[in-house]
Amino acid sequence: MDDITLFIGTYDLEEEVNVNEYLKEIGSSFMERKHLNTLKPTIIFSVSPGDNFAIIINQPGSPKLKIEAKSSWTFQPGQPFEADFFGLETKTTYVAHIEGEKIVSKNVVNDANTISMEMVYQRMFTIEFSMGSVKAKRIFRKTGGTK
Repeated sequence: MDDITLFIGTYDLEEEVNVNEYLKEIGSSFMERKHLNTLKPTIIFSVSPGDNFAIIINQPGSPKLKIEAKSSWTFQPGQPFEADFFGLETKTTYVAHIEGEKIVSKNVVNDANTISMEMVYQRMFTIEFSMGSVKAKRIFRKTGGTK
């Protein structure tokens, strides 16, 4: 089933695996990595008119390190969109597709940099990041929403 509405809701970060190594691989500085590894973001998924899928990430920001407290973007599956999954000021163009209970996003410029979000039992989801051979994962648990 390719149903993006499965993701609708609010989710809190529960666990991270290998995120520091991924951030290093994509070029984040030591100070950015140190700060990003302390953040516990909340992610809100919603669908707006016209089948636009909105993702809002709320997390503590840091103007000194140019890390935004709130990131948001809207996209339609199959259409290019700009996003930054860690709240840094480096926007990257991705194209996302729905594959069953997954949202798979590929970086348009560097397809070795992929991001995959997978719904798990409609109560949690994982985000898997990969850049070359470096892989990382964040696990989020649903704390609110409609499904």
